[in-house]
Amino acid sequence: MKEMKHLELDDILAVLGNPTRRRILRLLSEEPRYAFQLAQILGITQRAIQKHLKILEELGIVESETQKSNVGPERKYYRISRNVLVSLSFGPNIYFVQIKHDDETENLSLEKLNEELQEIFHDRIPTLNLFDQLEMHELISQLTQIDTLLSEYLTRYQQLLKIREILQDNAEKLFAQILKNPNDLRIITNLLQVLGRLHGDFSMDRLCEILDLSKNEILRGLQILEANNILEYRIDNLTNPHFIQIRLLV
Repeated sequence: MKEMKHLELDDILAVLGNPTRRRILRLLSEEPRYAFQLAQILGITQRAIQKHLKILEELGIVESETQKSNVGPERKYYRISRNVLVSLSFGPNIYFVQIKHDDETENLSLEKLNEELQEIFHDRIPTLNLFDQLEMHELISQLTQIDTLLSEYLTRYQQLLKIREILQDNAEKLFAQILKNPNDLRIITNLLQVLGRLHGDFSMDRLCEILDLSKNEILRGLQILEANNILEYRIDNLTNPHFIQIRLLV
């Protein structure tokens, strides 16, 4: 099985920034389709459709399969190959990007998925059983329940971001009293925006990309946070690129 490419924000924005590719994804979310079929629906040339499909396939967003046709030659059908959740939030003291792929949950059994969701939503979510033959009204009812919970989740997410904005502002004010160098404060501000995710092993190159900081700036920021008993870190100089092990103390 072909290994899935890890999608970066630039990849996703490049795809979604093109209206034709958005329409292609919408159509493929309904059912697999072949290039000529997409061209007819969208009213553009098959050659243009194939260029868009090539981009989507190279990113691992769609996959293709050649199937026999009852009339004419074989056809290459395209389908969406993965679920992707993109969250981009920005505002005062907030620049928060999260990209989740379905490979993070694909190994969960249906029983385990039910168990984890029930713990979070306290029996407000319908128990899923793919082997149940549900009546139409029950299926629609369960779909409605899920949509309601998703809407509530987005509202709670917005509220949490607002609280985070206030907390980050207060943290920056405290650091401003400690740090005399404006550049140090800028570095700490960047680190605070992703502090909750700075736990584990990271390559230095990956940290530079996430934080938009140089290696020296990252090390300076980690030193300041360690001196204030917020985290501890260790650099593995034996790997290339160097890996940093970070452990939060708060």
